[in-house]
Amino acid sequence: MTSRSVIVSDTDILGHTIKGGIFDVLVPSVIEEIYITPQVEKELRSNHLHYQVFHQYNQNNRIKLTKERWALLSVKSRQEVNKVKNRMRAVLDPGELECYAYSVGLGIDAIISDDRDAREKIIHDSGHQKLVMNFAQLLILGVKMDKFDLETAEKYYDQVVQRNMLSRFASFSKQIELFDRFTINHSWTQQILAEL
Repeated sequence: MTSRSVIVSDTDILGHTIKGGIFDVLVPSVIEEIYITPQVEKELRSNHLHYQVFHQYNQNNRIKLTKERWALLSVKSRQEVNKVKNRMRAVLDPGELECYAYSVGLGIDAIISDDRDAREKIIHDSGHQKLVMNFAQLLILGVKMDKFDLETAEKYYDQVVQRNMLSRFASFSKQIELFDRFTINHSWTQQILAEL
């Protein structure tokens, strides 16, 4: 799958952006399709976010379930999913594990997750083939795509951090530095920016 701005999403980032009041800004502006794995769907149900994600914020049918694509996957793609699951099961929690595994099987290069440790493990294991972004990286991508200005992105960033009481996130200026050092150089990001 090579469609522009298609991602696989972890649970945490969906909750943070919904509670932070920016989900409906990010998705139509920056993301065309979000794939949700069975584990993430289960976690959304237990976090009482399922209705919001699949009904309230999915009028344009941008959110899709990986299980609906499973039957269409080739045997080789299914084997790749299972190989990743077996290799990384002891290293990643179930949500991040499925995000990574299904991204491999579906041929999607971008994952969104607010778990920094998982992000580093996935990027390392994939040999930097996978890009794992947090919500700040998506906001900065939106700025690069001219969807909103830097001041608005920073306001959204502060809003998400405050509403979710996220204490482990680096400052917005540090997030920009990380984006400019890593995210912008990934082929997925380059392709999106080249298509503008």
